[in-house]
Amino acid sequence: MTGNQWQARLGGRCLPRALKKPRFVIPNNKLEEYRCYMRDHALICNFVGFWLAKKDLAKWIHQRWKLKGHIDLTLGAKGFFTVIFSNLKDKEMIFKGGPYFMNNAGLFMRHWEDIYNPDQEKMSAAPIWVQLFTLPIEFWDPEILEGIGNTIGSLSKYQNL
Repeated sequence: MTGNQWQARLGGRCLPRALKKPRFVIPNNKLEEYRCYMRDHALICNFVGFWLAKKDLAKWIHQRWKLKGHIDLTLGAKGFFTVIFSNLKDKEMIFKGGPYFMNNAGLFMRHWEDIYNPDQEKMSAAPIWVQLFTLPIEFWDPEILEGIGNTIGSLSKYQNL
């Protein structure tokens, strides 16, 4: 049935626009403006192996990160989310200040990039929390603990407990 036949059948209730193919053109300058803003202001994040609701993420961020500006959160696929910072100093402080954890799940962070696809993410490093149960007290020396940590991987001194 053609578009005109459908229109006649519907008694003229079909909008003329519906007969045409939908088309939306994004002006190049708007798209480039958005991309530049996001490259400067956004981080792509994921709690490794942990998917959170937006309200839980916002609560965790506001409790842990002492930000001068505000943030916007956007949830993505596979537990990834984007944090958009209003203050560039906040973004750099958070990016360099990790590692961060929630319930022993490490926070993976990267700078925002165009056309990001979480399916193609190849994590070569991620923060992990290691608990050494029944470690004798004589090993509770900072140098010894650091040596154990560096044997496992690259130790980061976690300050955000």
